Amino acid sequence: MIGSGRWARVYASIILNSRHTPKLLYLCSPTNNSSWQAWAEEQGAHDGVRICTFDEVLETSYIPSAIVVRKPTKHAETSIKLLLKNKRVLVEKPFCLNIHDLNLLGILAKGNSLWVSSVLLHNQDFRLLLQKCFSVTRATKIGILWSDEERELRWGALKTYDPDITIAEDVLPHFWTILRIIFPTKEIAIDKIEIKKMDNFMDAFLSAGPTKIKTTANRLGLCRQRSVCFHGEGGTASIDFSAWPARCIINDRRERTNAKSQTVSPLTLQIEKFVAPLDSTQKTSISECFQINQEVTQKLLEYRER
Repeated sequence: MIGSGRWARVYASIILNSRHTPKLLYLCSPTNNSSWQAWAEEQGAHDGVRICTFDEVLETSYIPSAIVVRKPTKHAETSIKLLLKNKRVLVEKPFCLNIHDLNLLGILAKGNSLWVSSVLLHNQDFRLLLQKCFSVTRATKIGILWSDEERELRWGALKTYDPDITIAEDVLPHFWTILRIIFPTKEIAIDKIEIKKMDNFMDAFLSAGPTKIKTTANRLGLCRQRSVCFHGEGGTASIDFSAWPARCIINDRRERTNAKSQTVSPLTLQIEKFVAPLDSTQKTSISECFQINQEVTQKLLEYRER
C-alpha cells in the first residue's frame, strides 16, 4: 500500500478484512511512514502488517503487487516505476495527467499488470441494472449526478479541490465507465465541459449516437449522491448507488437484484479481486478497466488542448 491518506487507510482496512487477506501487508508512505505506524497500532494489526520503504517495494521480489493511493500528481510517476520492476499495480484515479504518461503506461500495461480503479465495473448486478434500465426505457436522455458532502473534512481541515484534476479527471472516468457499460460499441465524444472554479461545479455534455447525455458533478454538494436517470419512449428509470446496495426503480417499480452479491460493495469486490490470485473465472477483464480510463483520459487531454 503506497500512500498514507484517508483512501489508503480505507483500502488497507478492506484488505485486512478480506476473504483473501495476504500473509503480510506492507505499508509504505514515501513522505510519512510514521502515520502508518500509528494506524497499525490503532488497528492492533502488528502481526499482519509491516512498514517498509518505497525502495524496498521496488527492489524486492517478495512484494509482487502494489496499490498506489497517493496525490494525483504522483500516480503516474509511482505506477511507472513499479511497472518497470514488473509489479502488478492498482492505481487510483486520475492515473495520469498528460499524454506522455498515458502512452508510457499503455506500453507498460501488459495483461493484468495494471489495474485502474473503476469500482463500478466489478459489480455484475450494477452492470445488468444499467443495461436493463436503458433497454426498457429506450432512453434518449441520460443524466448522471455525482456530488460529495458539503464541507468535507480531511485531517481536521476543509478539503479543497482543483477542479481540473479531481473533477475532470477523477469524476469523469466514473461517468465514462457508466456510459461504456450502456454503450459498449458506440463512439462517445466529449462535446463540452464547463468548470466553474469558484464553487467547484462542473457540467459535462457528452454525446453517444442519438442519446443526449448530461452529467453534473458537484464536489461541494449538500449531501453525498450518486445516481443515474434514464428518460425515453418506454418510460423512466433510475439507479441510486449513494449507498450499497443500490436502489433501482423502473417505471415506478423497484427492480430487485441478487441480494447475496449486493452485500459486498463494489470497492471491496475490486480490491479482493486484485488481492486474490488471478484466475480465468474472473468476470471483469482488468485490461477493460485500464482501457476505459485510458480512453477517457485521452479524450479529456485532447479536449483540453483544443
